[in-house]
Amino acid sequence: MTLGSTVMEHHSDHKQPRKYMVFAKLEWLVKEMQHPDTGIPVRSQKILLTSIPYAFTGYDLIEWLTGKLDICDIEAIHLASLMCQYGYFFPINDTKTLCVKDDSSLYRFQSPYFWPSQNPSPDDIDYAVYLAKRNMRSNKEKHGLLEYEQEAFERLKKILGKKWNFVVMQAEEQLKLAKDRKKVDKIILESQEKAFWRIHRPPPGHSYCLETGVPRNFHHSFLKRKKTEAELRREVELMRKLCKRPRSKVSYAIDVLLGRCETYMEHDPVLAGVLPSNPWVTDDQTFWHLNTAVVENPTEGRVKKWAISFHELLNDITGRHEFEQFLRTEYSQENIRFYNAVEKLKSCPTSEVSKCVMDTYIEFLADGTLHEINIDSVTRDAIKKELEVPTRGIYDVALDHITMLMKKDSYPRFLRSEQYKQLLANSIQRSTKKKFFNFGGGKRKSPQISPKLSPKPSPRPSPKSKRRGSTGSENNLTVDHGSHGSSAPSLKHHSLSATNLRELKESKADSIAEGSEAMERQRSCSDNKIQSVPSLVSPMQLRKRLDGIMISDPSDESLQSQSNSSSNLELPRQQVGRDSESPDGMPITMALSKVSIITPWQDEEEDTKL
Repeated sequence: MTLGSTVMEHHSDHKQPRKYMVFAKLEWLVKEMQHPDTGIPVRSQKILLTSIPYAFTGYDLIEWLTGKLDICDIEAIHLASLMCQYGYFFPINDTKTLCVKDDSSLYRFQSPYFWPSQNPSPDDIDYAVYLAKRNMRSNKEKHGLLEYEQEAFERLKKILGKKWNFVVMQAEEQLKLAKDRKKVDKIILESQEKAFWRIHRPPPGHSYCLETGVPRNFHHSFLKRKKTEAELRREVELMRKLCKRPRSKVSYAIDVLLGRCETYMEHDPVLAGVLPSNPWVTDDQTFWHLNTAVVENPTEGRVKKWAISFHELLNDITGRHEFEQFLRTEYSQENIRFYNAVEKLKSCPTSEVSKCVMDTYIEFLADGTLHEINIDSVTRDAIKKELEVPTRGIYDVALDHITMLMKKDSYPRFLRSEQYKQLLANSIQRSTKKKFFNFGGGKRKSPQISPKLSPKPSPRPSPKSKRRGSTGSENNLTVDHGSHGSSAPSLKHHSLSATNLRELKESKADSIAEGSEAMERQRSCSDNKIQSVPSLVSPMQLRKRLDGIMISDPSDESLQSQSNSSSNLELPRQQVGRDSESPDGMPITMALSKVSIITPWQDEEEDTKL
């Protein structure tokens, strides 16, 4: 059930002016609201100790509209607010805003005397009587004039002039009649009159929905005249054409629109993003180079777009060129060449139209030409007749026929050809956007230490792309043999992102295990290389030689860094002599794990104690 159909059923016999049709619909709805059995419940509402007569809540109003008109809550609130602005009911407490709320706020129906259809344009004299009547009341807090009403009162007093005595007399008589009414009736009438003037004389900054334009000397009866026989025949013919016109369902149109959106979504730069980078934000010009009109290797998205429709293929200059290369293999390249010639004719200067028309005709339509296109004789004869006055659209019919021929025959074979598959395979893959801080990236592989130690310098691991401030996480394990030392990556400052901290913990565990294995190999190598010391060497001489070994080459930075980083040395429990040198005369230095120093004379002291 709709509001419009119901109103037309109830008011089909009423002859109302056209501009009051909206009032008729709203007034029928208000009458249904005031029905004693099926309408909105109107009763006395109590707020604390105050009883408000003949009022209803916003809950009841919205619930009745949703049930009666079968609409949602949002539409019901919008319709109720419009009816409130037209003046069919009004809020009792908050009279500043004419909006209906779906809560316990109170409203009251307006008297039919104050409906817009009964008072289309109130007079200034009636407004002056209303303001004068309120100004005469003794209770200024309750009935006093507001600031904009006081200004209107003074302005009307100056404008009316001699009629002001009549205004004051009318106001006094109305006040005398109001004293004879009951208190409840007096309160209701005052609120209704105040709501009426709130709508027709709104405060500054508020809209007036009943405002009309300049009155015209026009009536709807002027349009009523008998139609002639020719006009009736024209209407009948129009109706017949409309009945034959094919119409599509809204659901089908929506499905087509959704399918188109899904097809072109990956090619939309707003939805899918500008790849590989946005040239309007960054200085990277790769996007412009990949999307120029003619490219040698098109992108993957560009090649896939050719398969969407034949129109997309012809609109792309590169795609049109590839399609022409395919048609040459099928000996039908004259079709695409004719298409290019007609497109050139449509965009050429006016002074060259005649020349382009004749050149196109000689190349593709003349008798005995090498590139003759396949069109019917009727179209060919029509083109010959129009050659006397050539225009840009002389080949439109022939172009439609050739385009349809290529679309139905050559285009599907092009998509299934090896040429298109090769283009798709060799197309440029546009890289995805770079992520901030490498979030979501895979685990980085830490450089591994070579299991075999060699006196020759080992090659350093290849550099990897890392974030600023993020470096390797391996321990500092170095074994230097003079100038032939080999070094592994050292632990440096690491950034404090969540992903890199997790990688730091994992890489620490791996590097500790690898370092322990390397240390065992270093001990075995050092046991083989370091020779034993004769027993005749005194402990003082051995200490001096150890000090000389640790500071033997102060210019070697790697030795200094090792001496600073390794505070404790573990020497094998053997004696060291003068022959413990490398072949080139340089002393041997090792940086091993951090344990206590055990010297030969400590060994002797322990033996004596035992």
